[in-house]
Amino acid sequence: MLDARRSGLVSVASLTERVLLPRIQDAIDDHLDLLAMCEPDEETEFFILDFSDAFWQLPNKVSERKYFVCRINDDYFVFLRTAQGTKNAPLTWNRMAALISRLTQSLFWADEVRIRCYVDDPNVSMKGTSSQRDLFCAICISVWAALGFTLAFPKGERGSTVDWIGVRLQCTSEYVRVSLKASYLEELKGLLLELLKSNLVSLKTLRSVAGKPNRVATIVYTWRPFLSEFWGAISECIRPTKSTKAPQNFVWLKQILPAVDWMLSFLEGREGSLIRTYSLPTYMGLGNVVTITTDASPWGLGGILCINGQVAACFSSPIIDIDEKTFGHKIGDAAGQQTWEALSQLVALREWKSYWMELQIQLGVRSDSIGTLTLLRTLKATGSGPNLIAREIALEFGDASFRPSFYAHLPGIVNKAADYLSRIHQPGFKEACPPYLASLTPQIPPVRHPDWYRTSRRWQCSKEGSSLQPDLVSV
Repeated sequence: MLDARRSGLVSVASLTERVLLPRIQDAIDDHLDLLAMCEPDEETEFFILDFSDAFWQLPNKVSERKYFVCRINDDYFVFLRTAQGTKNAPLTWNRMAALISRLTQSLFWADEVRIRCYVDDPNVSMKGTSSQRDLFCAICISVWAALGFTLAFPKGERGSTVDWIGVRLQCTSEYVRVSLKASYLEELKGLLLELLKSNLVSLKTLRSVAGKPNRVATIVYTWRPFLSEFWGAISECIRPTKSTKAPQNFVWLKQILPAVDWMLSFLEGREGSLIRTYSLPTYMGLGNVVTITTDASPWGLGGILCINGQVAACFSSPIIDIDEKTFGHKIGDAAGQQTWEALSQLVALREWKSYWMELQIQLGVRSDSIGTLTLLRTLKATGSGPNLIAREIALEFGDASFRPSFYAHLPGIVNKAADYLSRIHQPGFKEACPPYLASLTPQIPPVRHPDWYRTSRRWQCSKEGSSLQPDLVSV
């Protein structure tokens, strides 16, 4: 490796393009595509074979070799090959890897082979008979070797279970499963707890920690909005747009505390590997359609659960003084409408989790609030109340292997059932119950005490004498 930062080479080099790497989900979707097209005598499997010393296989331009020099004692060494640690080395190699992958993919039909290459780690999904899959592997190896690339055969894998870019992939005729080792999650949790021991976090430490959750985010999509808070703090530290009064190359913990707290909330109480299973029926849209429709009024929350278009359950919950204290809106005050709309979705997701957590279903959410639907899609919101709810919903979706299949906006005049359930608690309300709810008894969700909100739990500072307040997050 060449330390091009210390020599100043990094500061004068520029990147004109951005590398877009495949995600775990891309490989999963490719494999599910092939599973869906399997004939009775066909099977699928993975094939992993890395390129050895990827950057080192690319020669440096002769006129640029003067910039790739290091000194050890009195000897000078000129790098004839692309050195890892230089600014454009990843871009140069990834251009080459993209070319190799596209060339190889062009040798197969899309219903036979799918190739995804993460830097120097190709993942090949194959479908066919045993002899056909043998041929596909031979073609890939022959092409890469003929092009002159050294391959890491000792690390190569092939079969229904393989390791790729830090996760384990497993496939059957019905599903694709991805898992992350328990030891990795424990290490990540330790690093996050370490951040809580001081009000300041160094840029070096933050960069080191920020790279760890990336692997979880490839499996659990709800981590991405919170991971972006880490990279946002790093970017602001490198190129500040406003004064934070933090020492140079340091950020205040409070800048990333919401993200740290959410990640710890997700990891709390989890034992063993993180496993997500993606079933073929769900991917093909063959399972039951579970739809959650909610509404809110300044006095209450309401929602209905439909399975394949038939109403299966409903709930009605009054807004009480605990909700007032949590969100700062008075009962009956329309100023809290957006907060109550979002809260009704969170209550419904928790109340009916046993329905939508099943593998072979399609989940849809409906509301007459555009703001709530946006929150559900992005897992972000403005304002302390909606932001807390967004974090809670992200935890709920993080427990599943999929996101909602559709988000539907209902005009208020159409959303009569959920509206009725939310207004039952309104003083003087006398509207008749919709006929299709007459045979159902509305469920009464639990009281929303502070500990009902999983991300508001308080993380204690373990470092004695720390200047950080012990209660980091509270409702």
